[in-house]
Amino acid sequence: MKCLGGLAYGRGVKESVLSKWTLGIVFLHNICDEIEKFCNVAFSSSEQHVEMRSPWVNRDNDDVKKLMDWLCKHPPFPEVKDIMLISNGVIRDEKINCHMSQEIGCIGIYKIIDSDFYGVKFKQNDRIKSLGVMNKGIRIEGDIVPINPLLIFQRMCIAKESEKELEKLFTYELAPFPLSLFNDDGMRKCVKSSMYKAFEQHSGDIHFGDTMYVIDGGHLLHRVLWHRGESFSSICNNYRSKYTPNSIIVFDGYPEDVADRSTKYAERSRRSRKMLQ
Repeated sequence: MKCLGGLAYGRGVKESVLSKWTLGIVFLHNICDEIEKFCNVAFSSSEQHVEMRSPWVNRDNDDVKKLMDWLCKHPPFPEVKDIMLISNGVIRDEKINCHMSQEIGCIGIYKIIDSDFYGVKFKQNDRIKSLGVMNKGIRIEGDIVPINPLLIFQRMCIAKESEKELEKLFTYELAPFPLSLFNDDGMRKCVKSSMYKAFEQHSGDIHFGDTMYVIDGGHLLHRVLWHRGESFSSICNNYRSKYTPNSIIVFDGYPEDVADRSTKYAERSRRSRKMLQ
């Protein structure tokens, strides 16, 4: 991956390069098997793939079962008979046939049997149409009105007078999902820097008085040196001496076991997916 011609070569990944790697995975599988046999190293025994060991697999299976049981008791989506797009709640019409892709594909194969390759043609009506080709709007008195679920959700939050009323508004067919929290890729990425814009600048002197300071210990790891053999109390006192004795140092570290999957693990996974896009 880090060699000449790999995915990480250059400034970006083109569609042609990504296609070559994707299509070559099938052929590289046999090569990897032969290399493992020659080196006497199995995929499940390597230290780089500890997640394939049986304890990890069993733990993952238990977690999946717990998640499935919870989703069965708390279904996140409304039960509807129609095919609906999850991201915006648009329901398909009679033109959408993506749910019959296998049947339509088989019919297309039967039509080209015993036909000349240069004479093969596919009609426009025989193509599979997904929910993405639908017009995101509704017809009101002959006019098509565009639907913006995010705008509808924002107006509901402003117009509601109680949480009970908001629950009632969510039963409306055009606004079943809070799109301010989710997008097509999942939960939206929060921007920490935008929080600082909410603070107003103050140019005068500030007298805090009896104030308790809460300091980020993770940030101070790059500023205050830890000497070999020091105890935790001496390190904490060294931190407090940089500010005031009336301060609290918070060490919010991440677990060494990645199986615990903290929020930082999810953020790193999101960054890795973004690099491959």
